[in-house]
Amino acid sequence: MFASFDAPLCPTGLEVQDCEQGHARLPMFEKLLGELGDHLFFVDFFNWGEPLLNTHIEDFVRLAASRKIITRISTNLSLPLTDEQIERIVASGLNEIVVSLDGASNATYGLYRRRGNFDLVFGNLRRLIEAKRRLGLKRPLVTWQFLVFGFNEHEIPRAEAMAVDIGVEKLIFLPAFLDEGRYPMPESDKSLVATWKPKNPLYQIIRVPINGLTNFSTLKTLGAAQS
Repeated sequence: MFASFDAPLCPTGLEVQDCEQGHARLPMFEKLLGELGDHLFFVDFFNWGEPLLNTHIEDFVRLAASRKIITRISTNLSLPLTDEQIERIVASGLNEIVVSLDGASNATYGLYRRRGNFDLVFGNLRRLIEAKRRLGLKRPLVTWQFLVFGFNEHEIPRAEAMAVDIGVEKLIFLPAFLDEGRYPMPESDKSLVATWKPKNPLYQIIRVPINGLTNFSTLKTLGAAQS
């Protein structure tokens, strides 16, 4: 899989993952479903990359849905999608689509998701909801996921208002994993990331020593009420 832009804390964007880049193929998935499908209850069609870069993603979802397997996609939605593509995704039988949109303006969104375009992503999010309504579908659940940094936490009220305005069903605010030493990155980015800690402790991640090891634990996450 590939990423569609750079993010300083993303191993895919930093190209530090040890797996080959490429797209999953439908025959392989059909074979897997033949072997495991009767024992599967839930499939996430995402991980080390952007799932919508696979132009047949809706076919994967449709195959899983035909076996009554719950499906979910997490996407940055930062692609120039046609109306036909959006309708295919919405009508595929998908249970939930999580849209990563960390900010409520171009000014903040592009600080972490470099080369990202807030207006493109928000427009695609709006079009997903409109397509779902137009087709008279109850699913997929459309979730806006907002990673909270120090530079965008002031936009939380604006994001809430925008979500209500376009009919987002679920809006969640999550703390960002600000570990500038986890992956190799330029010193300039390390210094920058060190300034991104939110002021509100609700959106901070704290390090908790367990058995002599340092693990990471979320202090608290806040999910906005559904509109």
